[in-house]
Amino acid sequence: MKITGTKKHRLVCSDPAAGKILWINENGDVERTLENIKGCFDLWVLPTGQLLYPHFGKNTFDGYTVLNEDGSVARTYETQHEIFGVQPLPNGNILVGELGQKRMVEVDPSGNTVKE
Repeated sequence: MKITGTKKHRLVCSDPAAGKILWINENGDVERTLENIKGCFDLWVLPTGQLLYPHFGKNTFDGYTVLNEDGSVARTYETQHEIFGVQPLPNGNILVGELGQKRMVEVDPSGNTVKE
């Protein structure tokens, strides 16, 4: 599908059924794909250009990952409980919703829980 109209934007989206994250350019073409992503229903492009996404599922750790623009891993957070969402906070920390423990935690860039 090609994008039509005068305003065009890049976007990043997830396809949970296919286990993919897709980068789509201004013309509607897929320019990059990250595969084997389990349970990603939420993602954020951070002001730094990094990508933040939560994940859970079989054969992967539950938690979130922050990717650099080149695809390398900047940092991760691991938990034993399903993550239903994440949100970057203005102070650089990440708000994490853990389903199994029914809790929200604030995690700093080093992976430490600073608030529960």
